[in-house]
Amino acid sequence: MFAKVSKKVVAVALVAAMAVTTATVSDGTAADAAKKIKLNKKTVSVQQSKSVKLKANQKAKWTTSNKAVATVSKKSAKSITVKAIKPGSATITATAGGKKATCKVTVTKKVGIIYNLKNETGSDPSTGESYAPPCVCKYSEFKYNNFRIWLCRMTFYDPANAGTDYRGRKLKVVITVKNSGKRDLPELGVCFNYTKGGTDGAYPFALHVSAKKLSSKVKKDKQHRHTTYKVQKIKKGKTYKWTFNFTIPSNAMNGDKDQKTGINYPIMMYIPNMKDTSPYKPGDEITVKDCKIYAV
Repeated sequence: MFAKVSKKVVAVALVAAMAVTTATVSDGTAADAAKKIKLNKKTVSVQQSKSVKLKANQKAKWTTSNKAVATVSKKSAKSITVKAIKPGSATITATAGGKKATCKVTVTKKVGIIYNLKNETGSDPSTGESYAPPCVCKYSEFKYNNFRIWLCRMTFYDPANAGTDYRGRKLKVVITVKNSGKRDLPELGVCFNYTKGGTDGAYPFALHVSAKKLSSKVKKDKQHRHTTYKVQKIKKGKTYKWTFNFTIPSNAMNGDKDQKTGINYPIMMYIPNMKDTSPYKPGDEITVKDCKIYAV
């Protein structure tokens, strides 16, 4: 009798122990998984129509809070691709073991390229100089502000000709410039030839690179409206790539007019000769190797 009871007790005890062990392993694994779930990004900004990858440290179920803004490539996986549909924000959620990890996705407007210097063909009918890069600007052009120092033939507003009006739109400019002259340059600038309403005489700097800090007086000067300023020496033989953003005011106008038609000339982007400081000397030379402009 005692032996039978002992066997039953032992059997029951073993079953109970197995159940407890199984429950501990199952619950423990789920808890560990839930605690450890992590994503490679907590926030991310992606351009419209572009994609970005999100990764979890384990297989998870993925959802998006706004399919109209961003979608997920898979419902269940360790890593997925999030596709940006239209500007806005969406929360991407990964769920595993009853716990969640999220990533906020911000979709920005598509950036379209509106000018690429590498696509230039043909040449200047008067000088025979090729429009295609690399475009060399010598001291004579810097000194006399000749049209050959224009960074590109892109027009941002041209009243005399049909074309897109880019005033009031945010522009992103990426230029690659080489100091191909005989010495280090003290400074270099990029400007737009417009005045507000065609009355203010300043052609503002969109980018100003200088070997030394500008004085507060210069910064406040109407002729020096700096959007981007960099303290950097422009060394001989070196190539530099600069990126800056700029928005031409909606009422901007080139103050110069065609004497025959009375129509204002177009707004363009150029390297100024900076006559106020006269930083250039014979032998100075700049080569524009690349220039891309985007409308954001």
